[in-house]
Amino acid sequence: MSSHANATLTWSVQEQELFLQGLETHGKGNWKLICKNFVKTRTLAQVASHAQKHFLRIARRDAKASFKPKKPRTPRPCPPRPCPPTPCPPTLFRPLAKLPALPCPLGSMNERLLYYAPLVSLLNNQLLAHEQKGAALRAQLHRAKFLAGSGIA
Repeated sequence: MSSHANATLTWSVQEQELFLQGLETHGKGNWKLICKNFVKTRTLAQVASHAQKHFLRIARRDAKASFKPKKPRTPRPCPPRPCPPTPCPPTLFRPLAKLPALPCPLGSMNERLLYYAPLVSLLNNQLLAHEQKGAALRAQLHRAKFLAGSGIA
């Protein structure tokens, strides 16, 4: 058990073979006997440290060999979202045109806005037409009242 310049270098192939022979002969944990009878170029602390690293390497190698990658998880489908209620025109007005059938939007707010834009446009146009008819009827009524009040027929 001498300590010379080799003490700071990596273990040679010969030292490794001697260590393995000593491990086979004396077993795990008997570092003093392995150091005394087989690896005479290293100290007891060096042999014990080398043994610790040796068994860590073996454990790491075995863990890699037995590693089985996990199967990728298949995502579960999302539960269906309830469709928003379909807007209905007021019962006072008859629809001027048949409303388009729009699918239930399940996406983002922007996608919903894009889906409902034609419906909103159609309803706005219908309301404007009804308001124009109402304005014309109010004008006729006003004219009729004016004429009735003035006595001109």
